[in-house]
Amino acid sequence: MGENLQSIVIDFNNTLQELMDQLYVATHDNELEINKELIRKAITANKTLLIQQYCIHILQFKDLIYNRDEKVIDRLNVNDINRKEGGDEETLDKILKLKTMWSYLSEDNKECVFDYLEILTDKATNYFSIKYSK
Repeated sequence: MGENLQSIVIDFNNTLQELMDQLYVATHDNELEINKELIRKAITANKTLLIQQYCIHILQFKDLIYNRDEKVIDRLNVNDINRKEGGDEETLDKILKLKTMWSYLSEDNKECVFDYLEILTDKATNYFSIKYSK
């Protein structure tokens, strides 16, 4: 993995962990603590796994993310996509729990989530364009 690609992956993983920390602070949802550990384990096992999952399942909604359209939260239910494809149910959206908690986040919290989603989307877009440019 090239240096630039590696730094994008590291930044993506760090940003994702920061988002999880902020979601926990906003909600005090104990399940998020467990999910934060799942993310740490996934990063340890395969540093590119989460950014690849983001590219596959979430990047397709980048216009909704950049427009801060809340419809994106309903569409992030990649568990439905994965079930259709015979995949694992421990997917990124389930770990983030955005769909479940969105209704009780404050407007400021929602804006913060969109800030993070925009950063993650930027990183994933850069990763995808470098990784698959050849």
